Amino acid sequence: MKVISLFNLKGGVAKTISSVNIATILALKGKKVLLIDNDPQANSCINLQMANEKNKGIFELLSDKDLSIKKVILSTNTKNLDLIPSAIRYFDIDKKLAHELNPYNMLKKKLREIEGDYDYVIIDNHPSKSTMSLNGLVASDEVLVPITPDNFALEGIGYLFDKINEVIEELNYDLKIKGVFLTRYKNTNLCKEIRSYLQSELPTHLFDTVIRDTTKVGESTTGEALATYDKNATATKDYYKLVEEVFGI
Repeated sequence: MKVISLFNLKGGVAKTISSVNIATILALKGKKVLLIDNDPQANSCINLQMANEKNKGIFELLSDKDLSIKKVILSTNTKNLDLIPSAIRYFDIDKKLAHELNPYNMLKKKLREIEGDYDYVIIDNHPSKSTMSLNGLVASDEVLVPITPDNFALEGIGYLFDKINEVIEELNYDLKIKGVFLTRYKNTNLCKEIRSYLQSELPTHLFDTVIRDTTKVGESTTGEALATYDKNATATKDYYKLVEEVFGI
């Protein structure tokens, strides 16, 4: 079972859309996948039309030592794809875990219970260096970083990798930076220049596949993954190429 976090300290980089579609495509390819919505905004849940404040989810899982992870896993409408939901109450998780000796190791411990039940666990993390995101990164084998090709993204990229490396050095020596991929990509000179710059200056691998900007992405975000909403959409094809490049399947 490989655990992969999608993470960026900047919002608006299509992190949730990418998490949902990568997880969905892996499931459509026959892999058993668990998607964890590790963000109190619960956008992965909203994207899959599974947002429900009554559901137990990541908040209860991390704050209750005795709660089995199997009690918070939900089936989705996509075969082979399960979900651990989130909710706004997760913003209080710091208080709940304040007494723990290692508050960042809770998710990793819980995932041991389902080791072997899934091929992949995909974690959609909150865009911050918070207790919730640190739990996701500590539980992960690899981290994937979505970046938008704009100057704002470039300004924060050094800080982002400094923070990921801090997590590796201080909390999870086994965490590997799998690489960076570009989202919301347009066929403009600016995007091409930024892509070229990243290819030469990034401290890690930049994947060849880019996720092109398309209106279909926005249409799909409140009901189902783009990969099932429109199989022929440009971005759907891009996500399939990305999954093939990243996972080799």
